[in-house]
Amino acid sequence: MNKTNIEMFPGGYQWNPLRKPCTRDCKNPLGESYCWTKRFKRSPNLPEWDEKELVAPFHRKKGTDILVCWMTDLMLMGNYEQIQSILDVCNTSPQHRFFFLTKSPERYADFNFPENCWLGCSINADSEKLLDNRFKLNNPIFLSIEPFYGEIPTKFLVKLGSFDCCGDCIRWDWIFVGPETKGNSHTPNRRMLPKKEWLLCIQETCQHYGIKLWEKDVLKTSGLLEKLIQERPF
Repeated sequence: MNKTNIEMFPGGYQWNPLRKPCTRDCKNPLGESYCWTKRFKRSPNLPEWDEKELVAPFHRKKGTDILVCWMTDLMLMGNYEQIQSILDVCNTSPQHRFFFLTKSPERYADFNFPENCWLGCSINADSEKLLDNRFKLNNPIFLSIEPFYGEIPTKFLVKLGSFDCCGDCIRWDWIFVGPETKGNSHTPNRRMLPKKEWLLCIQETCQHYGIKLWEKDVLKTSGLLEKLIQERPF
């Protein structure tokens, strides 16, 4: 495992037992591919499925945040046996928090995730389905709005009229937002930025419903926001 430089997880690690490149071709509104993970070339000496990397969390006795296969989309590219092997490690490493992120959240329902797993979804049409299945999963859930290309309907953030056992609206436990990573294969020196009013709407919704929000540093350095909200739910 290697240290991550993703700002929401200071001191956290990237864990990549599966290195199979994602086959999804994500594009921005201009039709340009934006996936930042595809800019990294995988060493031909590294296997797509790495048994040695699989047991890496066992070597860290102190609890930490671990990002699971964020260099691909595990729920899209992993087979059942690979995903279950990863969950077995999570289950026997209760000192760690494991963070899964996918654009195929419907596959979460095929597995029993240990309670130390956070289940995430990158914003797309299926994000609402993960929110709908909140009760079935019994795990904390988070939403990644990155890249932020358009106004997000409230129904993607909160299930109005649906309540949990405490009487609260069904909602995400954590949301983080950010723009397109600077540059892509077509325009390496430019990034597409969200509109300020979109960001303010997210802020208002999160504050009203008690959702923890993390706004990435670049939203300030780019001049969009004067002050950032950077909250962690743990």
